[in-house]
Amino acid sequence: MPGEIVGGVIEVLIRGLLRLVGAIIETLLEGFVQVVCYFTARWLLPVLTLGRVQVEPALPGVRLKLRWHGCHRAVDGTRGLDAELGTLIGLLMWVAAPVAGGVLYAIL
Repeated sequence: MPGEIVGGVIEVLIRGLLRLVGAIIETLLEGFVQVVCYFTARWLLPVLTLGRVQVEPALPGVRLKLRWHGCHRAVDGTRGLDAELGTLIGLLMWVAAPVAGGVLYAIL
């Protein structure tokens, strides 16, 4: 009887510890993915749009007209994206790259 109680307590502690470790790993991976996607958009979006669209923060000396939806326009005519929207676009680039690679592999 006491062995079953101790075994049950140990099992509950192990499950709690595994949940905690899983939550920590999930948080770290989510942060890593957000950083990678943000910088992907920050570096590739100006290249793909020939400098017409940039992800925040804006270049020094450029004033933005802020909009509620995350797409901003600078006084000089360039467009800027909010950091969260840039992260989403970076994620879409990471999803589109293997899909495009698979399509090209299937064609060739």
